[in-house]
Amino acid sequence: MKKAIVFGANGELGSEVCKQLTKLMEVIPVSRREITFGGIDEEINIKEIIDYHKPDFIVNCTGKFGGNDADFLEIFNSNVNSTWAFIRYFINNSISKPVRYVAIGSSAYREGRREYMLYSSSKAALMNLMQGAQEYFAESNLSLSLINLPGLDSKMRQSAKGKNNSENLMSVETAVNRILELGLMQFEGTNWDVRE
Repeated sequence: MKKAIVFGANGELGSEVCKQLTKLMEVIPVSRREITFGGIDEEINIKEIIDYHKPDFIVNCTGKFGGNDADFLEIFNSNVNSTWAFIRYFINNSISKPVRYVAIGSSAYREGRREYMLYSSSKAALMNLMQGAQEYFAESNLSLSLINLPGLDSKMRQSAKGKNNSENLMSVETAVNRILELGLMQFEGTNWDVRE
């Protein structure tokens, strides 16, 4: 049976990914209580988790949304460093079987956003990081995909921006369906911009 590790499994998006993925494969949920990206033991924790479980898929749902008053390290550790930590792991460890790494990005990567400059900058950095990693691992057993979602009607967004008109936002359920549809397909090194 295929096996997936879902990081950020305690968040709204990550918990829904876990719920849907369990219909398809064994799922190992990893929450922020188990690993802190940017923390002292980050690399050790990632190595222990991946080496022990030997997943076929890794879905990174860690993320932090914030406005211009957000903490730089919180935003970048969650949105960029989490993926960099996995890339470092795969650079330093042999990949003996095919592994699919899926990161969750945002349509905010395309341009700076006045109300949330750090967030949009972190998602642009994530896009560039994934493009470089896709090139680096092109001839390996590691396949990387980035799925850039539009604005979500999520608790994370509502806590940062307040309740707003959700008509133009994608539901978390729809986002997860798109993540699974695109993330589990066997297109190597592909980045997806999801639209409703």
